Amino acid sequence: MPVSLPAKPFRARATPRNGAKHKQQLSSLDGWQINGKVGIRAPKDSGSGTLFWLQRQDYYDIRLSGPLGRGAARLTGRPGAVALEVANQGRYEATTPETLLQDQLGWKLPVSHLVWWVRGLPAPDSKSNVTLDGDSRLASLEQDGWQVEYLSYVE
Repeated sequence: MPVSLPAKPFRARATPRNGAKHKQQLSSLDGWQINGKVGIRAPKDSGSGTLFWLQRQDYYDIRLSGPLGRGAARLTGRPGAVALEVANQGRYEATTPETLLQDQLGWKLPVSHLVWWVRGLPAPDSKSNVTLDGDSRLASLEQDGWQVEYLSYVE
């Protein structure tokens, strides 16, 4: 499937009225499964890997293999109870996914934001700059030092 950016994206601080229904539908989505590839670019390191993500209400099971040469990792949890399993290293637990990944892998990954970003929404707890496409969907998002690009949507 070819990937393309919107012909005329525009900057906005909030979703226009005609996108309010779309935003409400996305906000209420609380279950999905994603299989795909992920790419990470950082100033000192970059890499790619495979991603599996199962979300059921507030429970998540995120599996990464290969990113940044770290091998396989599995992050599971719900608010207040998170576990990380790293291939050939063991199992670790914490109260937040961000703390766990930072302490065990040295990654500053905003997992709590990802649950919003994967649905095409900015996380509601911090400021963001968005670019919308002609259908009032996110084309790109900048939030908390991260930039996310939405190349296509699948229903």
